[in-house]
Amino acid sequence: MEKVEEAVVEVFGPLNPREDITQERLSELTLQVRKKVEGATSEERRAKQWLPYLLPAVEQEDYVLQESGVLLSSEEVSPQTASNLRHLLDETADLIESPQFTHILSLLNNEAFSYLIDHKCAIDAFKKPPTVPATQAPEASPANLFSSSATVVPSDSQQPPPNPRVKLATILAVVSRQAHTIGQGSNPPNEYLSAMEEGVRELEAFAAVVYSSNFGLEGTMSPGGSVGGSFVVVPQSEKTEKVSKIEMRDVEADDEAGAGAGAGADVEESNFESAWGKATTDEK
Repeated sequence: MEKVEEAVVEVFGPLNPREDITQERLSELTLQVRKKVEGATSEERRAKQWLPYLLPAVEQEDYVLQESGVLLSSEEVSPQTASNLRHLLDETADLIESPQFTHILSLLNNEAFSYLIDHKCAIDAFKKPPTVPATQAPEASPANLFSSSATVVPSDSQQPPPNPRVKLATILAVVSRQAHTIGQGSNPPNEYLSAMEEGVRELEAFAAVVYSSNFGLEGTMSPGGSVGGSFVVVPQSEKTEKVSKIEMRDVEADDEAGAGAGAGADVEESNFESAWGKATTDEK
């Protein structure tokens, strides 16, 4: 949290809240913040350690479980449950530290920030008309190809659309309202989570690999336990082709180039990585 705050202050701090900026400028500023938090180069992003942000330290695990209501402060944990939980947390940590997770996380961040800047801010702050979803868009032609997620390339007979400027204070008010939407969870359905699910096809392959691994807990959970049950893979809709300045646009090409070679690190091929390769191949 402190790192994000520091990056935001460094990038947006010099700006006057009354200053008028364009959506393109907002995208550039947002990308600067992301680079400071996630890494400015593909190598920095691969080396980024997300585990401390996503899982508590071992000495804080009981506290987190109690605060979340999973365990009561006076509740005794059986040795079998403790063993299963330790194994589950260790396997989860391995997944978070895998190159595939870093790749997926960058893609999810791309999609979420694109939805915030290119959709929500474009409509609510810059008063641009909403774009047509990919499933409803007409067949591509020179007159309706997208040059970005919020701008349509005009034909020769059309005048270029105006590039509106909005006060930074107005934009920050929109972002503040969206922060509540982002943090509301999944009930009602979170539109940001929906955008990430629909826009990042690789997420389905990653989820399938995680599910198929079963965390090595076969036979240790009851039939009605959290590991059992049915699993349905829902086909994802086609992602709209777009180019946004807030995307880490080199991450996908770089990560795919590094696949199989440990994504730039000396990592031995594991069952997880083999399953990941099979899942992504099957999806294609």
